[in-house]
Amino acid sequence: MDCVACNGEVVCIAISEHIENAGVHSGDATLVTPPQDINEETLAKIKAIAFAVGRKLEVNGPFNMQLIAKVGPRIIICYCNAVASFILYSLPTWPHFERHVI
Repeated sequence: MDCVACNGEVVCIAISEHIENAGVHSGDATLVTPPQDINEETLAKIKAIAFAVGRKLEVNGPFNMQLIAKVGPRIIICYCNAVASFILYSLPTWPHFERHVI
């Protein structure tokens, strides 16, 4: 998922799903958004994790997290910067996504 936070509060969130199983590097993976096989309960948990991490780390700007959704969900990695998928979201899905970057 890609998020933008301001003083620890998430103001934009975009969630995608890897087509390949876990273990394929995201730079080589195929992503779809919106997620196709993640149920509403899991999506709610993913969003809750994003808001909690944003607050705990006091993020101010873009951040990206990769989670394993089928076993939790559980965080694999969190980047407190923009990654390639951020740009993809800012164009078709979130026309004003990049405006939230501090």
